[in-house]
Amino acid sequence: GLMGCMSTKVVFDGRWNPSSRPSYEDYMDSYLLGFIGQPSISVSKICMDQRPLALQRVKSAEDIFLGVITLGIYTPSTVNVWCGD
Repeated sequence: GLMGCMSTKVVFDGRWNPSSRPSYEDYMDSYLLGFIGQPSISVSKICMDQRPLALQRVKSAEDIFLGVITLGIYTPSTVNVWCGD
């Protein structure tokens, strides 16, 4: 938690505007400091008939707080997906 927030992003299309609101936002649940339960994200299912623009996985302050108070048993990440036309 002392390292601050962490973010990983994959940009599929150069027209992605990072300041726009994501089309999809949800938690990815993982356990035991992230070693168990790394679920996958299906961008094609989320965007359906739209073009995927970007995917971002963030360890927000809230995610880090949840990991700290559960002593690393529950360590979520926030996932954002942007879809275009």
